[in-house]
Amino acid sequence: MLPNELRALRPWIIGAILWLILSVFVSVEHLRSAQPDYLLELGALMSMLWLQFAFAGLFNTLRNERGRRALFFLVIAIVPPLLLYCINTILLW
Repeated sequence: MLPNELRALRPWIIGAILWLILSVFVSVEHLRSAQPDYLLELGALMSMLWLQFAFAGLFNTLRNERGRRALFFLVIAIVPPLLLYCINTILLW
């Protein structure tokens, strides 16, 4: 990846990491509650929140830069929710 592309994606990567940390914290605290039901649904809700902003960035990139960074935004949009699903599945195990 070129340095300019990395510089443009840095806020999204940092945001994805912070979102994942916050989501895992919410999941762990939810499991500690008296009724730890609906963990995967909570993860899906957190994922929808992330995907809303990630796809907005993806469509903005497609419009402004004609798709040069679209693949990187697609990866940033998809990978954090998949990681959260895997972590929640491990927590339920």
